[in-house]
Amino acid sequence: KEPEALKICKEKIKKYKLDMNLIDVEYKFDGSKILFYFTADGRIDFRELVKDLASVFRTRIELRQIGVRDEVKRIGGNGVCGRELCCCTFLNNFETVSIKMAKEQNIALNPSKISGNCGRLMCCLKYEQDVYSEKLSRLPKVGAIVKTEAGEGTVEGVEVLKEVLKVKIKDGDDYTYKKFDAKDVKVIKESKNNNVIDEEEMSKLGMNAYLAVSRGSQNPAYMSILHFNNAPDKNAKPIVLVGKGLTFDAGGISLKPAADMDEMKYDMCGAASVFGTMKAIAELNLPLNVIGVLAGCENLPDGNAYRPGDILTTMNGLTVEVLNTDAEGRLVLCDALTYVERFEPQYVIDIATLTGACVVALGQHNSGLVSTDDALAEQLLQAAQQTTDKAWRLPLSEEYQEQLKSPFADLANIGGRWGGAITAGAFLSNFTKKYTWAHLDIAGTAWLQGANKGATGRPVSLLTQFLINQTK
Repeated sequence: KEPEALKICKEKIKKYKLDMNLIDVEYKFDGSKILFYFTADGRIDFRELVKDLASVFRTRIELRQIGVRDEVKRIGGNGVCGRELCCCTFLNNFETVSIKMAKEQNIALNPSKISGNCGRLMCCLKYEQDVYSEKLSRLPKVGAIVKTEAGEGTVEGVEVLKEVLKVKIKDGDDYTYKKFDAKDVKVIKESKNNNVIDEEEMSKLGMNAYLAVSRGSQNPAYMSILHFNNAPDKNAKPIVLVGKGLTFDAGGISLKPAADMDEMKYDMCGAASVFGTMKAIAELNLPLNVIGVLAGCENLPDGNAYRPGDILTTMNGLTVEVLNTDAEGRLVLCDALTYVERFEPQYVIDIATLTGACVVALGQHNSGLVSTDDALAEQLLQAAQQTTDKAWRLPLSEEYQEQLKSPFADLANIGGRWGGAITAGAFLSNFTKKYTWAHLDIAGTAWLQGANKGATGRPVSLLTQFLINQTK
């Protein structure tokens, strides 16, 4: 029984004089192993303890060092949080847990690490002003909900992303599209610096690849530009975030299979994550200049839709042979990435649910990272590690450009079967030569499938932490 197992384990801990606090025990139903959970300051060498317990219980033993993450389950809710301390998330109703409640439940908190790493999704421990108030001066605002190394802003950024994606089409009204129509978003209305580029202006700019994708839909394309100018030096080069915003992607003439096509409303997650991140940094009032670009349109089959075999002239003058109309995200992004050259950016990061190949390669755990700059890639990986919003860097060498060669144009829009996530990044790299650039493929991490279907909120945490790190 659990009490007996805990008692035996505690006795063994005393035997080996280990400075650890045993929390809970869990039995696997198939009897394959027993898991003991504990908290401790620093690393604990418990190898001898495990061997001893294995001989007692005659099964596999695992000891897991945790923070508040799993302890939160003792007071209800599905806790998901980071590697160290302080935070929890309730996926069902977005409730928060106060320090007062945590103390009542004997959940150990280390006030010196209040701004430590935390969760992937939402709603971390809410710190009340009357508890540890002297420790909260380091946070952006007293009483903030802690997220990454900042707080409430990241949570609100994730919330707005998830809310944007909780959409349905009702009575023939394309609510999905209108919900994300940037002209209707309050934050844009309130700022004179933000603007929306419509199809007429795109045509004048020569954004033919972007417009080609939109041709099959009755809903026009819009590219929304959000400006956050808060650096002490208003002329400081901005960091630009570019998000793919396909409000629905049926694949165009290269029609997708019917199975799971309903999930293609999530093909806007890249743009939604940019919107959520802009909301987060505004809440945090970060001293940065940041520009968010939401590249929105739909990809549908129609008599006017673009076709395999079409040759498109992009905004920067390169021509592209369309071999597959379902490789549309890179056609939208290539013109958007060319457009942002005018901002003379410090960095450009594009975020897109770009390839199924990335899901095959990395599953639903890591976002794919491609970059032409090692320093920028390392900064993004550091932010991923800090927030547990995981990413994995994929190679990008000249050999992959060979797969994109076309006998009729400068580039083909797909590179064949092999290395699809990498050749997609290689394609985009041809349009980013005037600035430092990175690409995040979030096709596997942006949403969940099945009964838990819905947006995860990733990679708002990663992006917000990256931007926070730029202020240090």
